[in-house]
Amino acid sequence: MRKLKRVAVTGGAGFIGANFVFHLLGKYQNIELANIDGLTRPSMNSDQFQYVPTKEDGCEFLNIQIQNRERMKEVLKEKDIIINLAAETHVDRSIRDVAPFLQSNILGVHSILEAIKDTNKVLVHISTDEVYGARGSEDADERARLLPNNPYSASKASADLLIRSYVRTHGVKAIIMRLSNNYGAYQWIEKAIPLFTTNIIKGKKIPIYGKGNQSRTWLHVLDTCEAIELVASEGKIGEIYNVQGQTEITNVELARDILGTFGLEYTGWVEFVEDRKGHDKRYGMNCDKIKELGWKPKIEWEQGLLNTVLWYKQNPEWWGGKNV
Repeated sequence: MRKLKRVAVTGGAGFIGANFVFHLLGKYQNIELANIDGLTRPSMNSDQFQYVPTKEDGCEFLNIQIQNRERMKEVLKEKDIIINLAAETHVDRSIRDVAPFLQSNILGVHSILEAIKDTNKVLVHISTDEVYGARGSEDADERARLLPNNPYSASKASADLLIRSYVRTHGVKAIIMRLSNNYGAYQWIEKAIPLFTTNIIKGKKIPIYGKGNQSRTWLHVLDTCEAIELVASEGKIGEIYNVQGQTEITNVELARDILGTFGLEYTGWVEFVEDRKGHDKRYGMNCDKIKELGWKPKIEWEQGLLNTVLWYKQNPEWWGGKNV
């Protein structure tokens, strides 16, 4: 078992990153923790920065772009475990302009790999179920082919393959985790659940792509934090771990569930819009491997969704809704 003593979290001002940093600070009293983030679009902006874990919370915050190889090498030399959560993540934006995704998701990963090459440091890299491409009824296990269908997932698949090459060629100690859709507090409002929620708060309709029959499997971010901690401590070097929630629903069903937390009926609240280019209908993963380590999701969908909606209601200043 590896001790989480000297840890760097890249992307620690983003959605999963901030939750994970708070998770570590709440569990480990003497952890030497660095929160590294370039504060690009997926991260919290200046108005939200009060929510970013910093020195006052027990960790060092460093405003660094991860593709800055020299700076990364300098800051990572003091750490033993690196959790890479830094990424450009929104599919729609990757379709409009893929360049930032190549910079962060591929060149940034290359920078980290070069910084830890020829060391004993361990990299836990966070990837996505989207690298497997659209699935029918068969779920992908960790040996499945990578068949990304949009620029975002292609950039993540590229990073996964680059990491594999460094493990095989240079002996880098790395582990890859592929996550299903996450939800919870601090998620930026361009993503489905916060977008639907904040639109309802503002009295606006919920936009749904196509016919809304695309399905996703949802995982609460606090369950994700438990999974990352477990893999960082006990995961096998060179391996891949799928991590997925238990609730698979269509986008129409998602809209109904969110409206239900407000006590609202579905009728009149949904607006179907032109479908996204290359929209994958379904993702699905087999997670037996991480369950063998002892992990399973704990937060039930109904309660997790209700808590998430309440968070956005109670924190309008975070998402720009304080004047609504």
